[in-house]
Amino acid sequence: QTVLVVCSGSIGGTLRGSGSIQIADENKTAWFVFTNAHVALVGEPDDYTCTIGVPAPPTYEITKTFSAKIVDVSHKYPDVDKAVLLVSGETGYKPLGKIIPACKSSDILIGDKVTIVGYPAFGGWSLTATEGIVSGFESTQYGLIYKTSAKIDSGNSGGIAINNTKRCSLGIPSWATQGTFEGLGYVQSWDMINSK
Repeated sequence: QTVLVVCSGSIGGTLRGSGSIQIADENKTAWFVFTNAHVALVGEPDDYTCTIGVPAPPTYEITKTFSAKIVDVSHKYPDVDKAVLLVSGETGYKPLGKIIPACKSSDILIGDKVTIVGYPAFGGWSLTATEGIVSGFESTQYGLIYKTSAKIDSGNSGGIAINNTKRCSLGIPSWATQGTFEGLGYVQSWDMINSK
């Protein structure tokens, strides 16, 4: 389930991004949101606030908000742009749907269809999906980065990238670069996100 992430602090001001609920236990009141570190790292440990906005069908506009705190940031940041937020307490909310399995990097092919889901700045406050293909790969010392023709805006970085061909989650969309004619988006693979 893709959610809106808004964090405010004295260092970074207010930043808006996206995140995804990756770990959810229906028997517990705590759940985790994976996002980009650059969305969450806006202040000192005692000088920031993060809010998670949860959408509801059929329009997938934000209907509930919850406070969250940062519980993990990749020690390889900024090379690995990952943060994990915790929502805890008696929220009375249970995440919807099933967790999409992570893709295996070895199974991904150029030309696989991709959907990026998040809350881009141009999409208002409702969930937005953009489509494209896996355009290429970039190897790093921490794992693969996927290049995609699907549009990635500053707001939907941190969301989720779905491989429609393989029916799995590619990873976390993190940034985009603009070429002479078209832009390419970059998605961190789960191998990279979870690298030790």
